[in-house]
Amino acid sequence: MKKTSKMFDTEEFKKASERFETLGSLGVLPADHKAIGSTPPQRLLDNPGKTLGELMSDEEITYWILGNEKTIKQFSEADPNNSFIKTALPDLKKTLELGKKYLKSIDRL
Repeated sequence: MKKTSKMFDTEEFKKASERFETLGSLGVLPADHKAIGSTPPQRLLDNPGKTLGELMSDEEITYWILGNEKTIKQFSEADPNNSFIKTALPDLKKTLELGKKYLKSIDRL
């Protein structure tokens, strides 16, 4: 029987992974990244009590949304039988949906 890393059994990991699942990448703190074994962007390390969504300028938010929408459109128009497209497209849509939802919840959208 394969043992799992003790990291996955910690309360911090469970809480952080739930935050990623419900808030998306724009709504997590540097501590959440560290709890799941991820390296937070430098911008978050410089602002430990803030999320990326809180730190982004209005222009960055617009660019993030438009960029994600453009990528989703391109993937949607690509070969639907491509295994990468089949896997990535739902993730891209979820990323955009969670990001917009989080930005609305903090009055940034």
